[in-house]
Amino acid sequence: MFGLTTYAIKTPFGEATRLGGMTADGNIVDLRAAYGAYLAEHEGDSQAAGIAAVRIPDTMLDFIRGANHSLEAAKQAVAFALATRRFLHKTSAVRLPPPLRPGKMICAGRNYLAHARESAMPIIEDFPRGFVKVNSALAGPFADLPYPSATSKLDYEVELAVIIGRPGRDIPEADAYNHIFGYAVLNDISARDWQYEERKKGNHLLGKNLDATGPLGPAIIPREFVSDPMALDIELRVNGETRQRSNTSQMIFSIARQISHWSKMTLEAGDLIATGTPEGVAGAGSAGKDPKFLAVGDLVEAEVQGIGVLRNRIV
Repeated sequence: MFGLTTYAIKTPFGEATRLGGMTADGNIVDLRAAYGAYLAEHEGDSQAAGIAAVRIPDTMLDFIRGANHSLEAAKQAVAFALATRRFLHKTSAVRLPPPLRPGKMICAGRNYLAHARESAMPIIEDFPRGFVKVNSALAGPFADLPYPSATSKLDYEVELAVIIGRPGRDIPEADAYNHIFGYAVLNDISARDWQYEERKKGNHLLGKNLDATGPLGPAIIPREFVSDPMALDIELRVNGETRQRSNTSQMIFSIARQISHWSKMTLEAGDLIATGTPEGVAGAGSAGKDPKFLAVGDLVEAEVQGIGVLRNRIV
């Protein structure tokens, strides 16, 4: 198994951004270079570089659009790189931006039963809640996150993110998984003071979209590597203290139901659906009486079983 990521590396001509394969041993494979070498050395293909440039494109979005050919090429590239110990970079030696800049991000609201209860909000079991997150809110999986000057109540929300691979509209639940490309981890960091104030006015925007409040990654795990996304442990820790712990089986609306519901508008390749957060957020329910909001210096780790761990420090 491996994940797909975007990484930036320093070159004599400045920083270059490339597509990589994140392996279990902490390496990033240069997918295009490794695939080109594989074609040249194993297949004897005189057009290896050109074919590699087509099958391993420049952006993750183009990779997802060419999923079948691109994913098979990535598998061969990763296997070749690991076998030859070439075209590898240590994760610590590169910069990891968000692996994808989605066309749109749809986020489920209060989609875990215990979180809905701790939020003291009505539990709605026939209509998914949701809101939109914007690209400027995204951050890298291991990036330092500047504490936004606009808020004094910064909170955390670990979520399983679903990446759409095959476009569709009015998708039946039974066909939903055929439209998934893969999965990642999202920490939907929230400005609770803005969220509470906006709620009074009927809005839901700034509280979820301040800059660099959406770490995403660390990589996109292709769908075929995840046997049951509705049975994954999910956890968030602050300075080593567990704040959230649950399982994706505790969602009110399943992944398939969410895809079917939100596809009343067209879901496009590269769109992201964040499937909700479990109980334990700082600013809800009993926790709100003595809230442990994030502070400068805090190390926040958001983890979904088999998908990965985000590690971000608030600075």
